[in-house]
Amino acid sequence: MSLQNQPSNSSFNDIYYAGFLKLLLTYNQNRIIPETFRLDKSRIVTFYNEWQDITILSCLLLIFRQACSSKCSSENVLNIKQRLYVLLTSQSTSLKHINLEITNMAGQIRKKEYSTKEIDLISGLIEKTLSPDNKLYIMIQTRISTYIVHYLNNEILPKELMYRHNMTEMEPEILTLSKKMKSVVELNLQTYSEYYKAIFLELKQQKTNSLIKTLNNVKNENTTLTKNQNQSSNENKTSINLSSSLTDESKMKMQISNNPNIVEQNISNNNQNNSHDSKSNSQI
Repeated sequence: MSLQNQPSNSSFNDIYYAGFLKLLLTYNQNRIIPETFRLDKSRIVTFYNEWQDITILSCLLLIFRQACSSKCSSENVLNIKQRLYVLLTSQSTSLKHINLEITNMAGQIRKKEYSTKEIDLISGLIEKTLSPDNKLYIMIQTRISTYIVHYLNNEILPKELMYRHNMTEMEPEILTLSKKMKSVVELNLQTYSEYYKAIFLELKQQKTNSLIKTLNNVKNENTTLTKNQNQSSNENKTSINLSSSLTDESKMKMQISNNPNIVEQNISNNNQNNSHDSKSNSQI
């Protein structure tokens, strides 16, 4: 059970349930089952398949709502849901059959048949949406996991949230799956709770140590940065003083260069002073 992407105040049960659902989602990719769930392998496969079926059907109902525009009622959704469920459980069903069922019923509801161009557009939307990498597919899959976790914690689905998500018509399927999962995870948790809690505390300590290390690194970086800034400031002051001295000397050289009479006058004055000193010495 990983603490990754979990809030710091998450309870043990929240993380356990999140880890279990992640196990279901990733099983089809890596086929890895923890030792504590080895006896539940067949159930995990069943849960995974049912979760995907619910996600696919939810995506199709969402597309159907959009195709019907604002004229779609809950009764219409339940009707097409039953029809699509029959198609999805048949091995001979293709996306073309699903597309025709959606466009035919949506055309009846809006009282205007779909054109060939519109049917092709809906077909492309269905094919794109049902891809596991599609953002809409992932969003609906994530929402379903939220409902399941809520049930595992409270033994009731978040009906208000499901209503806001237009997922009310899928409540029976989600409730059935949630009940099946709860039976498995509760028995597993009762059997291996001490083992899981030890892992939980160890991972939590690792996360705390990692956070402390990060804070210390940031503190050291700030100290080094401040030291470098002070050193740079002192160097700038020294450079400014040196530049000022050089500027005064340069100004003097410029004055001498621009007015050579100053040099001659200074030399003459020096000679006169020397002559005067010589006479004084002679008189003495």
